[in-house]
Amino acid sequence: VFNQKFGEEALYQDTLNALLPAAYEAAVKVHNKKAYIDFTIAMVENSSYIAIKVINSCLFNPFDSNGNLSTTKTDGSVHGIGLKSIHRIVKKYNGHIQQYYKQEDDTFHTIITIAPLDK
Repeated sequence: VFNQKFGEEALYQDTLNALLPAAYEAAVKVHNKKAYIDFTIAMVENSSYIAIKVINSCLFNPFDSNGNLSTTKTDGSVHGIGLKSIHRIVKKYNGHIQQYYKQEDDTFHTIITIAPLDK
């Protein structure tokens, strides 16, 4: 339970609306018992920041050779819209985003830390 004010509820709604569908799309392509999505929201210890973490199973490294996220979507015009939304939110709330692929267990990790708005 969070007892701090973080401004508009849209912060969380927009972040989740961008993160979770992408995690789901990647996870459903894994057709065995390793398919999963781990979703966590928590206060960062000894700070006023909130952390949003999504770890999902992923069949392949989604980064291209230039470090950009690639897509499997057939309509390339919608690729990156969710990620751009996340980056706008992170910037607006003085946050940080980290994304990486872990080949050892075929998982994609997104970790966002966001500062609360001034009261």
